[in-house]
Amino acid sequence: MKQVLEWSVLGISMERMLIALFIFIGFRIIIRFGFPRYQRLLEKIFAKFQLKTFDQVNQAFRNPLKWILNLVNLYVAIRIVVGAHYPAWEGVVPDGLDKTFRVIGIIIVTYALYQASKLLEHQIESATANHIQMEAKGAVNRMIGKVLQVVILVISASIILNEFGYELNTLVAGLGIGSLAVALAAQDTIANFVAGTFIIFDGHFDLGDIVRIGSEEGVVEEIKLRTTRIRTFEKEMIIVPNSTIANSPVYNFSRRNQRRVKYQLGVVYGTKASTLKKIRAGMEALIQAHPQVDENSVMVRFTEFGDSSLNFQITFFADSAEYGMLMEIREAVNLELLSYLEKEGVGIAFPSQSIYFENPLIISDEKR
Repeated sequence: MKQVLEWSVLGISMERMLIALFIFIGFRIIIRFGFPRYQRLLEKIFAKFQLKTFDQVNQAFRNPLKWILNLVNLYVAIRIVVGAHYPAWEGVVPDGLDKTFRVIGIIIVTYALYQASKLLEHQIESATANHIQMEAKGAVNRMIGKVLQVVILVISASIILNEFGYELNTLVAGLGIGSLAVALAAQDTIANFVAGTFIIFDGHFDLGDIVRIGSEEGVVEEIKLRTTRIRTFEKEMIIVPNSTIANSPVYNFSRRNQRRVKYQLGVVYGTKASTLKKIRAGMEALIQAHPQVDENSVMVRFTEFGDSSLNFQITFFADSAEYGMLMEIREAVNLELLSYLEKEGVGIAFPSQSIYFENPLIISDEKR
């Protein structure tokens, strides 16, 4: 047996080769049977504690981790064999072999991170609010995913090139100057693009919301990465750059659960004070009784002596933010008020003037 172990092939003893073979096979058996059990254990733990995101990360790194373990196994076996053939390398893996394994390891890690970037893209899509139109949502998700993937690939490529002794400082400096020129040329486009991304994720408004941005007011029809389109109540289409929206106050009227109604109602001069008190209380009670009016918000007050009328200020909140429903509530309240005033014999004033003559006006019946 001792003689057999002392046999050598290309200067490598049989003992060394057998040791390397047994270690390789043993490690391979552990990976083959132990790794799946380890994975199943993690899956049970994640399922028990409902750690869905951790489970997805584990799935993304599952194959790359197995490849890394096999690469380490092969690395150790080759090191044992080569170390026996070249005594000068004992304990030190030659540069070429070491570099090869490092590059393969970098590629595997890059693949794992690349898969993780797709997982992150999916998580962002799930977290994105449903109000974002699918075109804008998809564009944002693709943009973030692509940026992450490009960053991963660039970093990986730079590390690999560094392994082969390439100097990257000059290349990075050149890219920096070029990037600066492009950024200056496309400053407005980049500003709109970044602002659009924040608008989409912040959820300033939804599709179909009634908004006022600066002096523009209307219904939001499209939310894109560079611009937002608003349809005014005159049916005009306004395209607003997202950078303008990011730097302007945004009034979102659709986010209210109630809308205020405020207007004046004038009755004719000559109405007695006691009647004014009676109709004020009557109008207030009538509005409070409407099922779609917040009764605690109703206020009817005799406020002023107008040019041609005695004016009441009427204020209340309607339990609807939708414009069409608001108009229906106002119409119903107005008709009820009109019927009530007619019943009380109180006339609603209209703009008029009374002319008084200091001396009696004499009208002659003489024919001319």
